[in-house]
Amino acid sequence: LPYAHTDFIFPMIGEELGLRVSLIVVFLFVVIIVCGMMIALHAKDRVGLLLGCGIVSLIGFRAHIYSHRHYVAGVDFDRRRLLDEMDR
Repeated sequence: LPYAHTDFIFPMIGEELGLRVSLIVVFLFVVIIVCGMMIALHAKDRVGLLLGCGIVSLIGFRAHIYSHRHYVAGVDFDRRRLLDEMDR
């Protein structure tokens, strides 16, 4: 990648450390989300269930957005780079 200091973290992990480590990172995110949901489902009351599911959902959503896997895979376009092009 030409500008490593301005690019996303997930492609940098993929380029520097390879496919295996990239898949391990994705797997660890999935493990964290699944374990968090299992803990939330075993809560004693409804408030604990909703709070646990909410926190795990926020962590999972942020992990997905911050790793930018959907931009790297070409599923969605990168609005940050689109705005940079519009400024020129």
